[in-house]
Amino acid sequence: MNTTWRALYRYFPYLQDRIGWHTICTPVNTITLSGHEYWEFVAFKGVLEPDSTEKHTYHCHNFSLRMPSSMTMKTYLSSPETVVLKNHSDDETQMPDSLFLLTHCRLARILRATRLGYKHPDGY
Repeated sequence: MNTTWRALYRYFPYLQDRIGWHTICTPVNTITLSGHEYWEFVAFKGVLEPDSTEKHTYHCHNFSLRMPSSMTMKTYLSSPETVVLKNHSDDETQMPDSLFLLTHCRLARILRATRLGYKHPDGY
């Protein structure tokens, strides 16, 4: 097990039995976003934080370390604070695991709080 997985399991123990190097690329661990939202998600700028009461409902946050641009994930939402994910495929396709998105949100908060994102050449 490499350093990254050890760190993830140490700081996010709930991931231990849910995700690993051999399951990271399974459909339940994926999310499909349009072009701009995809890049914001990958760069920890556009973050979906699970709602604790509603299934598949998330609070949308802009965690850009730069000045917020007009092209943020929130710009495309009818309600800028909340988004509900829906399955537009067959019934066998699983929705993203909310713990996956919660971990993504927590990592984004860490990067923002520690300002480590500034070390990325693109300022993420």
